[in-house]
Order: sequence, then structure tokens, then C-alpha cells
Amino acid sequence: MKYRKVLSDDILIKSLIPVNFLLSFLIVFHHGFTMSVDYNGIFNPDSYGLTMAIQRYMYNLSECAVPVFYFISAYLFYRTFDGTWNNYKKKIIRRVRSLLVPYLLFNTLGYVKSIVFNGGLGGVIYQIISCRCGRVILCHYGLSES
Repeated sequence: MKYRKVLSDDILIKSLIPVNFLLSFLIVFHHGFTMSVDYNGIFNPDSYGLTMAIQRYMYNLSECAVPVFYFISAYLFYRTFDGTWNNYKKKIIRRVRSLLVPYLLFNTLGYVKSIVFNGGLGGVIYQIISCRCGRVILCHYGLSES
């Protein structure tokens, strides 16, 4: 089964650059909120102020960024897929090499850094114990219980 190109590769890549920039901006914007976006029933901009209304609108708008990234990556993964098991296996092996191996490598480096800079295994053991005991925030910010 031969695949049909809907868009040329040049046009596709050039059109994805601004989309990826916008989605990245929305993700950063989404994680940059400092106020709570909860509301007490019916949303009324008069009771929250203009700033809260804009922030709430932008927060809700920015929630679409990660799912859109997901759909773009799925489209790019399957756009040249011909339906054979061998082609699928090759794609999965390439993704494991390009995504899973760096993910595991850099997370391992992060844990090693945490062990070295937090005083050996004591820092890691304290983190595990405080997470199990529900003191995650104290552990995360390096605060002690008083």
C-alpha cells in the first residue's frame, strides 16, 4: 500500500513552525499563572475584575496546547505509515532511541545530581519518606517541620 502525500514536506514543516511556537507560548503562559482560576458557581467578570476574567479566559484557551501537540505528533508519526508490521516496528524502535533513551539518560543524571547535592542517599531517602508520609511540599522546598 503506497501512501499519498497531501502536503509536500517543505510546506508542512514551514507551516508547523509558527503553530509550534504558538503552542509552546501557550504552554509557558499556562504554567505562568499565579492566581487561582476557581470560581464560585456562575462566572461573572464583574465580581472577579477584568484581570481575573482575562486570566481565566487565557487559562482555558491555553489548555488546548498539549492535546494539539499530541495530535500533531501522531499525524507526523503516521503520515508515511504504509500499514505493515515491519514499518511500524521500525518507527517504534526509532522513537525508543530518540525519545526513551534520552529521557532515561537525563532523568538518571538528574537523580545523580540530586543525590550528590543533597548529601548522598540521605537526601533521596528523606524525599521518599516525606512523599510516603504526605509531607511532599516540605520536602520539595527543603523546609523542615516546626
